Amino acid sequence: MFLMILPKSGLGRKFGELGVPEVSHTMEPMQSEFLSVFARAHSSDAHLVFPRFTKVKVAELSSKPKALNHPQAASLGLSLVCAWIAVHRLSEVKPTDNVLVIGKIILFSRAFPRVYGLAGARGGIGSGVIQLLKERGVTNIYGTYRTVPPDTPSGLKPVALPDTTAISTALKASGDFGKIDVLVDCAGYEDPLNDALKAMRDQGRVVVMAVHRPDGRFSIDLRTFYMKSLVMKGLKSSALNAAEVKEMLDYVSGKYDNGTIEPPKKVGTVSMWDLEEVHKALEVAAARSQDRIVILP
Repeated sequence: MFLMILPKSGLGRKFGELGVPEVSHTMEPMQSEFLSVFARAHSSDAHLVFPRFTKVKVAELSSKPKALNHPQAASLGLSLVCAWIAVHRLSEVKPTDNVLVIGKIILFSRAFPRVYGLAGARGGIGSGVIQLLKERGVTNIYGTYRTVPPDTPSGLKPVALPDTTAISTALKASGDFGKIDVLVDCAGYEDPLNDALKAMRDQGRVVVMAVHRPDGRFSIDLRTFYMKSLVMKGLKSSALNAAEVKEMLDYVSGKYDNGTIEPPKKVGTVSMWDLEEVHKALEVAAARSQDRIVILP
């Protein structure tokens, strides 16, 4: 769960990931921008799914990026944490590595009628991974799409997925088949991952964070995996403690402000008092994980 203190008012917890408490009405308006902060609240209480108020330690606060408006900042949530863990904790990526990211790297969507900005859960993670890889100096990055959009992140080599061998076909054409050092799977589907394993270099690293079968099972090409001596690491979204989350937020805040990391292009908003819109937003979020929607009071 994330918090962000807003001037005068706040956003409720965003689908169990992101929250923004209301600022006291005794606060002078001129103080509001100074108190625009990020933080992470730790709670497993089911009744705090949509809190209006919550508590967080002052030591865990981090300044909100000036380059982001409040809904943009509030929408980052778990996807930013997962992208950070994948790149900075698990991938052991180097600037000279060849990297493949499986997942929907979303820039635009029309799924929600009141969207003025959006990115996604898996889409948001994939997009975040791409930006953090570029920020670390990685220059040879492939990213998958079901259908490649007309506008993709600069420096990214897009790979469409029309069939089960699309990744290996594309990498053979580019000359990077058998040369992928790091694979980050943000999607959790069997065919793309097993196809990508064939394209990896011996002793490559694989980061996984999702699986879509209800029983959690996943069929993997184990022969390719052990013949290439690959290493797989699982991403746990709660791996960072409060101090580590603050350190991460302090770091990315500066990167947003200097333009190294781009803000979410679109973030949808709905009023928490419009129950029909809230229910619709929750349905959209459940059906289309690439959509990013924030509930406003």
